[in-house]
Amino acid sequence: VGTVKTTFASAPYDVDVYTVDGPAPATLEGWGFAQSNVAGADTGAIDISITAPATHILLFFNEVGRHPSCSNNNPYKGEVAEIEFYPTAPE
Repeated sequence: VGTVKTTFASAPYDVDVYTVDGPAPATLEGWGFAQSNVAGADTGAIDISITAPATHILLFFNEVGRHPSCSNNNPYKGEVAEIEFYPTAPE
């Protein structure tokens, strides 16, 4: 339980957030339903609340933006500059 501060270095982005309290699943289906979804049109930092105990967190990109360093055949690139986790202090 806590907050994942994620700094996106490219946009737009659309990300599903999955959590699991136990071993990391081998498939996306093994993660179950997404806990939340975050989307944005601009780069920068966002806070994602993790509301249930979790030993693993997955940020799954559904959309990434075009990037000038990419070719016309594969023009999309998603960049994450930083990911930090801040646990909530016990009460």
